[in-house]
Amino acid sequence: MWWEPTPAARAAGFAAVDLDPDRLSWSVREAERLNAEAAQATGARRAGTGRRSMSALIADYRTHRSYLSKAAATRRSYDGLLSIIETKWGARPVAQFTKPAVATWYETNLAARGKTQAQRLNAMMSILFGHAELLGWRAENTNPAHGIRTEVPAPRGRVASWPEIDALVAAAEELGHHALALAILLAVYQGQRQTDIRTARRADFRPVQADNPATGQTETLLVWSLVRSKRATEGAMAIHPDIEPRLRRVLLANTAEADSPLLLDEATGQPYSIWLFNKRFIASRRRAAQTLPSVASLQFRDLRRTFGHLSRMGGASRDDTGDVLGNSAARDPKLTETYMAPQFWTATRAVLAVRRPTKPEGRKKA
Repeated sequence: MWWEPTPAARAAGFAAVDLDPDRLSWSVREAERLNAEAAQATGARRAGTGRRSMSALIADYRTHRSYLSKAAATRRSYDGLLSIIETKWGARPVAQFTKPAVATWYETNLAARGKTQAQRLNAMMSILFGHAELLGWRAENTNPAHGIRTEVPAPRGRVASWPEIDALVAAAEELGHHALALAILLAVYQGQRQTDIRTARRADFRPVQADNPATGQTETLLVWSLVRSKRATEGAMAIHPDIEPRLRRVLLANTAEADSPLLLDEATGQPYSIWLFNKRFIASRRRAAQTLPSVASLQFRDLRRTFGHLSRMGGASRDDTGDVLGNSAARDPKLTETYMAPQFWTATRAVLAVRRPTKPEGRKKA
């Protein structure tokens, strides 16, 4: 979802801005704000888009290794922030920014966009001004985005309950989104990010014989091996028994080449794009909320956090859970609190620690 400027607005210096399909009210307000700004500027080309303007700085930053080395998902996130910054400040010479001006814009964003987006925009501004110092466009140690006392948003702590998970999966199945249902279960039971689930290949899943150090026995396990998209960390873990039969059916039913995508959208027959995946998830969430209203507040990323919560509740250590998540959960206390939070058996222990609650047996009649 994005806002697209008219040809006249683009000529006046405006660029496309990414919106958020999970925050529709905010996206509408943001689009209306951009429409108002574009209408005010239409017909008068913005001045000052010279060699050392913010637009020129953004263009140069996008060619630098510090940007190009980022994961694709990170660059997409950066691009959304850069579009907002360029729309607002593109024509302004980089050397003219002052700390009061940046602090005032932060306060405006805090009121209009909330703590998280305001902080992200300020952090992106700080990265740009740091790049400007490297280019010699600003004097060293004159980053105006430093030290403006931003408010750190509390980490999101939403986790899904088993009834909510079941409602989501059932709704996806009812709508014919069987691949999405599997994606939801992979997030809950295997703890991986949406990008890594969405782009998983059939060849990433294979039976492996491994010696279990806890039992000394050789076991044959269905194993998922991957290189995580965000940090390029390698990971491998056994597939949880609760979802292994469903996953095997998908692997057997799909007769495509081994290196083809695991998940294909039923309606299009194509791999999921980010947009299509989110569209299917939102539709399934809306259907699930009809019978279980609390599902309406769930985001797909909450399912990864749910894995961490369930794994820890099942007795897994922080280190083991961190090996599945592939982040610094085992070492960073703040990240540990967020997700509850690469070693095969430690990761597998954490996966197998996820257990559904068992129903108590009823009393038998004498």
